[in-house]
Amino acid sequence: MPLRADDRLVEDLELDDDDLEEILVEASRLAGRSLEGTVRNPLHGRILTVRDVVEFLHQQAPDEAY
Repeated sequence: MPLRADDRLVEDLELDDDDLEEILVEASRLAGRSLEGTVRNPLHGRILTVRDVVEFLHQQAPDEAY
């Protein structure tokens, strides 16, 4: 089954904190986004769905290495 934007990371996809961290690190690399200053991101601590991951990374600054 394909991922949907409203899939919940924990309840629907059964991901744990380690999985979520790994996904954010890899997704940020692929998107060319920095993970610096994540506490200032309005979605910090509120990532519940696949859509939230995308929006969280969109709010992050571009990674200067890219």
